[in-house]
This record gives sequence, C-alpha cells and structure tokens, in this order.
Amino acid sequence: MKGHEPDKTLFILLAIFVVLGLFIVFDASSVRAFLLKNDPFFYFKKQLTSFFIGLIGFFLAYKINFNFWKKFSFVILVLSFVFLASVFIPGLGAEQKGALRWIYLGPISVQPAEFFKIALIVYLASFFSKRQSSVNSFLETIFPFSVVVGLTAAILLFQHSFGMLLIICSIALAMFFASGPKLKNIFIITAVAVVAFGAFMMLEPYRVERLMTFLNPSQDPLGSGYQINQALISIGSGGKTGVGLGHSRQKYSFLPETMGDSVFAIWAEETGFAGTIILLIMISVFAFQGFNISRKSRDHFPKFLAFGLTFAITFQFIFNIAAISNMIPLSGIPLPFFSYGGSSLISSLFMAGLLLNLSKFTAQSRG
Repeated sequence: MKGHEPDKTLFILLAIFVVLGLFIVFDASSVRAFLLKNDPFFYFKKQLTSFFIGLIGFFLAYKINFNFWKKFSFVILVLSFVFLASVFIPGLGAEQKGALRWIYLGPISVQPAEFFKIALIVYLASFFSKRQSSVNSFLETIFPFSVVVGLTAAILLFQHSFGMLLIICSIALAMFFASGPKLKNIFIITAVAVVAFGAFMMLEPYRVERLMTFLNPSQDPLGSGYQINQALISIGSGGKTGVGLGHSRQKYSFLPETMGDSVFAIWAEETGFAGTIILLIMISVFAFQGFNISRKSRDHFPKFLAFGLTFAITFQFIFNIAAISNMIPLSGIPLPFFSYGGSSLISSLFMAGLLLNLSKFTAQSRG
C-alpha cells in the first residue's frame, strides 16, 4: 500500500508534549534530586536516557509496516502475558508501596503493564478486524474477548495495580464498542464491567480508603488525604496565569510524587488556568487527529489500531488530570509524556510512532 506524508499536526503536538514533559520532569524533580542525590539533574538525566531509548522505539514503530503487527499479534500478546506475569518470579519482581508491578534487571526497573497495554491494543485491533461479520457472536467474539480481558484483570489484581487495571480494561472495552456490536451487548458488557470494578474496589481496604478520601479529602489531611490536599493547593495557587515556570512552591517537599502522578499539579501551579486550558486544548486536538486517522483508515485493522492507540493516550491524560484534581479517586497513573518514569515514556513514544505510521496510509481528500 502506497503511503503519503504523516499527519504534521499530530507530529508537532507529540514533539511539544515530549519537550514540555522533559522540562516539567526536571522542574518538578530538581529539589528532590538535590536533597537526595546532591544533583538537581539526577532524575532528569534518567528521564533523558529513557527518552533516547523511547526514540528508538518510536522510529521502529514509525518505520515497520503495520501489517507486521497484525501478522504476529497473537504471538506478541502471549509473550506480553508472560512478561506481565514475570513480576511474580522471586528475585525478578519487586514490591513497591504495596504493589508488585516492577521487575528489576540490575539498576534498571521496568513496568511490564505499560508494554502489555500496547500488545493488547495490537491484538484486539487484529481480533476485531477479523470478526466484523461475527462481532455479536458469543462463541466467536464475546467469549474469547472476555477470557483475554479477564485473564488480564486477574494478573493486574494480583499485582495490586488497580489503576492500570482500570486503564487497560477501559481501552479493551472501548475497542469492543468501536467494533460495532449491538446495543444490547454493549449494555451487558458495560454492566458486568461496572459490577466487577465495584467488587474489585471493595476487596482491598486501601482502595476503600482512597474512595473515602475522594469523597471527603479533609477527613485525614495529614494522612490518606495529604497528597490530594497538597495537589489541590498547588492547582489553586496557580490562579489565572500561574506563579511562573520553575517557581513552584509545592515542589519543595510539600507535594508527594511531584515528578510522578502529581506532575500536573506542578504544571497547573506554574502556568495557572491559562496553561491548564492550553494543555487541555492540545490533548483535545491530539484526540481529534488520532480519531480522524482511525476514521480515514482504509482497512479494519489500522482503523481499530489507530482508535485504540488514540483512546489509550487520551484516556490516560484525562484519567490522571481528573485524579489529581479530585474528580475521581487517586490511582497512581502517570501523565503520558509528562510524568517521570522510563516505562511510561518509552511506551508512550512507541504508541506515538505507531499512530504516526498509520497516519501515512489514510484515505486523502481529493482537491
């Protein structure tokens, strides 16, 4: 299939996200890095290393023909399941803050769920593209889809990674809805998912505590409510135009996870309402461009793949911002391209490269 130039608007947006993300990681981490490592650039240099690794992934995803991923989608999924479950191997997986989400290879830590997310999107794009005539069949489509999602949910629950479970299962459900099932099946699957998520939430006391903190952040301002209260102070301190880039006060050991899932609060404090609106506009434009690539795709596989990639990045943007703004309970989910973390940045860059690749093969309007 002959391609054309990639989506330039999407490319520019992604470049802006990466540049702003690297800056805000340095900005948000500099105080902590100086206090703990005596080097304000310590975490920035690690993030920069992840960026260069992610750049390799970006170019591979951009250059390799997308049909390669369709051909090997099942193999990729199986290997990703093995990788996802590798955190349970003694000596390889390690627990952090009560969660078993990382594997350690010497000084390098990797979060397999970030890469499993990509494998699942690729597999489901291939799965649904082959079942357009039987998308409402229980045995051919709904049952095998439910098995894959159920197995994923089980592994993530045992990892105590409820936030990632919500993200990945939401992506899977969105791709199922996009495949064109009957309204009845959409309702049934949604109802089952809501009941399951509710039950999962109640299984662990810390999840109930997070829910209670969300409903009443002031009930334990120095304990479970500390992070969200400090985040809201940070966001509120930004006012209309912010305190200025690099001038956050909350990063001076007041706000936990300043460079991680709280990084949006630092952005809002420094750039204010204006900067927040600009970021939300950029996310909206990204979503529009990505879903437009899906709409214009010439075949079912790239159509579903572009949809899944766009939804994954956009939903995680919205999810993080909503959580740190206390519109939903805190979950520890990073802000794509902005939060500190090699696995998140590398996987986001790979998805970006793949989406740009797909943008080269859309149907173009004739002038």
